[in-house]
Amino acid sequence: MTSAARQALGGDAVVLVEELPALPTSDEAASRAERDHAADVVEVDWPEATHTHATVRVHAAGRTDWAERDLTFAPADPPDERGRTIGFAIASLIRSGDEPSPNGATPSSRDKAERPPDPTAFSRVMIDAAGVGTLGGASGTDAAGAEIAGLVVLHPRIAAVAIADVRLGDIPSAQSTFSSVQLGGGAAWRALVSPARRSFELDLHADILATFLRVSHYGQTQAAWQPGARVAVEAAWFPLGPRVGFLALAGGEAVFGNTSIVIGTHTVATVFPVRAVGEVGLRARF
Repeated sequence: MTSAARQALGGDAVVLVEELPALPTSDEAASRAERDHAADVVEVDWPEATHTHATVRVHAAGRTDWAERDLTFAPADPPDERGRTIGFAIASLIRSGDEPSPNGATPSSRDKAERPPDPTAFSRVMIDAAGVGTLGGASGTDAAGAEIAGLVVLHPRIAAVAIADVRLGDIPSAQSTFSSVQLGGGAAWRALVSPARRSFELDLHADILATFLRVSHYGQTQAAWQPGARVAVEAAWFPLGPRVGFLALAGGEAVFGNTSIVIGTHTVATVFPVRAVGEVGLRARF
């Protein structure tokens, strides 16, 4: 970073670097620059432990405002390439401070207007809306419906998950139909998160479920709560922009406890406890 900045600014430029545990305030940064007789002051912040995102702020000599630029890197980018990119960005922001801002715009606002949206800025909260289907080839395992899920990123690799869905199906062997409302929650390990503009995500889900199952048989109904669990792999792709993309999920569900359906005094069916589940839908990031 230092070498690239010095190279871009000119061979006579002197670049001093000081590592701090936290960013100083603007006044503190200006005071440090004055102490070291520096013409310009630069702040470089790595807000994430993965070092895939950096924020560069520059206060150039002769200006009262700060110019700012966000940089996003791929996980595979080597450290020296990241450093060179930051160094050239520093020099570019300092040089822009020597030029008058058109129409009174500050360098910071101009940079933000020209810079494409950063996909990492829309990944703290995600909402999924999808069609869901299950298949098992046995009683009570085939159904279709809709699901909505919310994900909150607690760590770059971990997200908390909440799920709600409704399903409809039938049990031909018992001449019965059923409907279910399913609620649940769990965690997702974000195994792959590409920071590119057309980003791709791969998540591994583990969820605990509670299903309210209602079965109708010749005008009679029986309802009960059933506990369960789901493990699944979910992929999301954002080909058109960072906010909304496509998602697909595939995995398996298991029902625990009593799976017999009793109406009156007769057991009309026994629901098979394991089924495959799949989803196709949309994901929105905020």
